[in-house]
Amino acid sequence: MCGILAIFCKNSKSYNKEKFLSSLMKIKDRGPDYSNILKVNENIIFGHNRLKIIDVSDKSNQPFQANGCSLIFNGCIYNYKYLKKILKKKYNFKTDGDTEVLLYSLIEWGEYALDKIDGMYSFIFHNGDETIISVDEFNEKPLYYHQNENYMI
Repeated sequence: MCGILAIFCKNSKSYNKEKFLSSLMKIKDRGPDYSNILKVNENIIFGHNRLKIIDVSDKSNQPFQANGCSLIFNGCIYNYKYLKKILKKKYNFKTDGDTEVLLYSLIEWGEYALDKIDGMYSFIFHNGDETIISVDEFNEKPLYYHQNENYMI
């Protein structure tokens, strides 16, 4: 179990760093092992509270970035070892966890990665041009959002 939080602002003036950090800390119990915030670009901020389970090393701390892409993820990808074997031919892995496998799956296959991954999850992925927001088909790791004229959280 982890806690993920993101804000997508129409302009950077509608972002309040203190309020974002306060909101992230309200879900700290979902991931007490590590917390971090990443400013993806001027209008997107990712926050993550991590509960270390599969790869307990600090290398798997999130938000996760590679190849100009960013990911926050809560859940478990059950077939990550199988997917990693396929992706190892093209990508150099630095962790033993499922987060990096999910990131490279999304980089490699985009939204079609959802057809390949098996697990319970919610995640937000941004590649510079587009954002993929997804939950597993049974909504085991739900993702809630709020939207108004200035931002989506």
